Amino acid sequence: MELLKHFASLKGGKANEIIPQMIVAKESTAVDAVSGPTNSSRVIINAVQKALEKAYRE
Repeated sequence: MELLKHFASLKGGKANEIIPQMIVAKESTAVDAVSGPTNSSRVIINAVQKALEKAYRE
């Protein structure tokens, strides 16, 4: 999985690397947020979930 675009604070950048890896490894968006960049983690998780739902409908 490749994160194409996400605007985050310096702290949020940590989520850019970790959250996609966790989602792929678990094969699920039911992953825990990264401590510190919690909001960025949730934004990424929700975006992936919405993309999966859209792909499923098409």
